[in-house]
Amino acid sequence: MELLKGADSVSNIELLLIRKTQLHRKIQRDQEQIKDARLALGAIDREIYSKCIHYFTRDESAAHDDIYKRSCVKCGLYQNYNY
Repeated sequence: MELLKGADSVSNIELLLIRKTQLHRKIQRDQEQIKDARLALGAIDREIYSKCIHYFTRDESAAHDDIYKRSCVKCGLYQNYNY
C-alpha cells in the first residue's frame, strides 16, 4: 500500500507541476494582451487629443501642485499630459 500511495502522490505532483506551467503561460499571454491594449489606448488618446477642439477647465480634485490641473470637458483628457 505504501508504494501505491507514493506513486499516486508523484503523479499528483506531476499533474500539479503541469497545471502550474499552464497557468504561468496563461499569465504571460494575458500580460502581453494587457500591454497591447494599453498601447492601443495610448494611440487612441493621442488621436483624440489631436482631433478634439478642447475646452479645458480646472479639475477640482487636483492638488495645488499637481501638473494635471486642467482637463477637457469634451474628451476628458488633461492639458499637460504627454499624448
